[in-house]
Amino acid sequence: MARCPYLEYESRGAFFSQGDYYCDLCKKKLSEAEIKNKCNVDYGESYTDCPVYKNR
Repeated sequence: MARCPYLEYESRGAFFSQGDYYCDLCKKKLSEAEIKNKCNVDYGESYTDCPVYKNR
């Protein structure tokens, strides 16, 4: 599994499932689609195609 090193999780409650993922580079909350298709995929390294990651 290829996970972007800048993908962070911020807990909002007592349970682990209550929280949001955000990008530590661009400081924005990420959608489930962005996480699944770019930031934390089962194969490949799609996060390297992210313009924010390329320009870090």
